[in-house]
Amino acid sequence: RDVLDWCRDERPDLPVGVMSGYAAESPGGRRGVPPDVHFLAKPFTPDQLVRTVRGLLTSADDGA
Repeated sequence: RDVLDWCRDERPDLPVGVMSGYAAESPGGRRGVPPDVHFLAKPFTPDQLVRTVRGLLTSADDGA
């Protein structure tokens, strides 16, 4: 969460993705991650990872 906060402070225009440190069934999951942040929960497939990164890069190209 510290890195996320730093990124938002330093580069508010930078799209940021966050990967969970917990399995999807764990109660820790997305806790503390703002709803507008791209979140990838474990376990995930390589295809899900590619789609998430592609979405972040596309939103950066769009200026989002």
